[in-house]
Amino acid sequence: MRHPFILTTDASDIGIGSVLSQKINGEEKMIAYLSKIHSAAQKNYSTTEQELLAVVKSIEHFSHYLVCQKFILNTDHKSLIYLLKNPSKNQRLFRWALALQEFNFEIMHVKGIENFQTY
Repeated sequence: MRHPFILTTDASDIGIGSVLSQKINGEEKMIAYLSKIHSAAQKNYSTTEQELLAVVKSIEHFSHYLVCQKFILNTDHKSLIYLLKNPSKNQRLFRWALALQEFNFEIMHVKGIENFQTY
């Protein structure tokens, strides 16, 4: 039986982080972690841009696990759910959303307090 991957992402003013995991026998097992510090330019991004940056960089980093199969994407930034389903006038967000279309994922909102894995 195949276990779908779960990618949990988060961003702050300092950087981004993510956890790649799988739920096996009802227990979430961590596979890999990613964390990066923002560049000077990225520190000026809006919260939504930083959160989507976390998604984009995490999917790029773990693409060899995620390509060609459906996975779950957890985020504590609820507006990303809307943003990824509707075009943005912000060119950066639009380009990133377009790049993510090659991946098959279901985006889920996780309350910030429950998004503990990326700290």
